[in-house]
Amino acid sequence: MASRAVTIVAIVAIVIAACSIALAAQTYYEVFMLSAKLENLKESLRTITSEVSITIDYGNGTTRTHKLLVPIGYTALDALRCIAKVGTKLYSWGEYIVAIDDVYESFEKNLYWLWYIMGDKGNWELAPVGAGAYVLKSGDHIKFSYERPPW
Repeated sequence: MASRAVTIVAIVAIVIAACSIALAAQTYYEVFMLSAKLENLKESLRTITSEVSITIDYGNGTTRTHKLLVPIGYTALDALRCIAKVGTKLYSWGEYIVAIDDVYESFEKNLYWLWYIMGDKGNWELAPVGAGAYVLKSGDHIKFSYERPPW
């Protein structure tokens, strides 16, 4: 009788072990398949998005840099709005940035929000157009800086 009970316990243990192995194999397969699907999705995203880097320099020693994927066709201003609270004034020529994260331009102190594009030689170049007119390209590094204009 005792040997029969041992046999039953052994059979149950083998069945549990086999089920555990099958479950582990199925989980591994699903993770592998999801991983492959994720890689395919990442590759697809590269065709409809741009990877950019945005730095905000608040003029007080505080800077924040974000790397993000934005849809193709996004402007520098669109991307800035993804990472910060942006205040603008609308003019006939486009939007003018008056504040980023509640840091407002100051006529009295001659401090304004300027924005730059990283040049080919790794230097910051003052942007040639407004942030709302510049369409980002993958690999762009841009910076919004609270400072006195150089002119």
